[in-house]
Amino acid sequence: LDIEQMYIYDDLTDIVNAIISAYERGVTVRVILDDANNEDSKATADLLTINGITVKICTGTVPMYFDTQHNKGVIVDGTKVLISSINWSPTSFRENREAGLIIESVAVAAYYQELFDHDWSVCELYDSSVHLQTQSLILPETIKNNQPSASLAYINQFSTVQTFEGEMIVTCMASPDNCYSVVANLLRNARYTIYLSVYTLSSPYLIEILRDRIANGVKVKLLLEKYQVSSYERDYNRDALYRLTVQGVKSKENPSEKLKAEGLWASQDFTYQHCKYCIIDNKTLILSSGNWARSSCPKPQDDGDVDGNRDWWIAIYGSNPGEIEETLPFSIPFLNLSSWFLIIGIVSAIMVIVSAKKITWKRSMTIN
Repeated sequence: LDIEQMYIYDDLTDIVNAIISAYERGVTVRVILDDANNEDSKATADLLTINGITVKICTGTVPMYFDTQHNKGVIVDGTKVLISSINWSPTSFRENREAGLIIESVAVAAYYQELFDHDWSVCELYDSSVHLQTQSLILPETIKNNQPSASLAYINQFSTVQTFEGEMIVTCMASPDNCYSVVANLLRNARYTIYLSVYTLSSPYLIEILRDRIANGVKVKLLLEKYQVSSYERDYNRDALYRLTVQGVKSKENPSEKLKAEGLWASQDFTYQHCKYCIIDNKTLILSSGNWARSSCPKPQDDGDVDGNRDWWIAIYGSNPGEIEETLPFSIPFLNLSSWFLIIGIVSAIMVIVSAKKITWKRSMTIN
């Protein structure tokens, strides 16, 4: 059981206990956390360590080539992978809108396993006197006052996890290694629709591609979070929504016509709209642990260098990615809290069965 999470709050006692229980059953458990978050993760790291589980910390220093460990991923038995937007905190599980996929495929698991093993090799063994010394994140009062609470009247129509079986092509990718070129290419090939639900949309390169698609008549819909914790992220989202839905772009077919995206702020039914997924032409899904930002989907620099966070990304098609218009439609399963207990504790219950035919590795390698 390999877990790579930005943080794990000790309040999630069922999940923490399930991790410990797996270790006590004889499962090899490895946990990677980021050093920037916080006393809640520290309590979890202390508890796991006391119970014999090895925890490592990403500090963002050499020999690491990525800045922040922003991932939210799990690998089980080398055959099953979970990729999602869900940070392991009570708010994320119980109040946010989040999305994720569980994929069963040895080939897919091997890709992320190699990434995990690399990160494990460069992270530091957890030392309670050195790591996770920062305080818990405290939401500024100005944001607290403006942030609507999750609605108690909300009826969760997505409480049942959906499972899909069939043959699909999966492109595995990661930040900062290679995700930008894949995401950019998929967007550029959109012919009809792009539906994007994301916590932060700030990458100027991806925004320009969206503007180009709008100018070409592609229908773009955006669902963004209005009250991010970071003020600069709020500014980025407001700017993106303004440029795409108010300012608009000239139609390439008819330059006298101005075309615009449709955009909404997230529903007040959720504390945060924290998803990171995109549906293209109702046939291609892109899902990740990373935002659509320069930090989590970085464009390579002219010298080939790439700086950014560690995030896992995945794209799923019905057939050859080069023939996207001919692929099969599919839906997105949303994961609830019980699903995570199954992943960690039972492991074998709810799966998305995928036959992977194309796996891209690191910067350029492709495995057929």
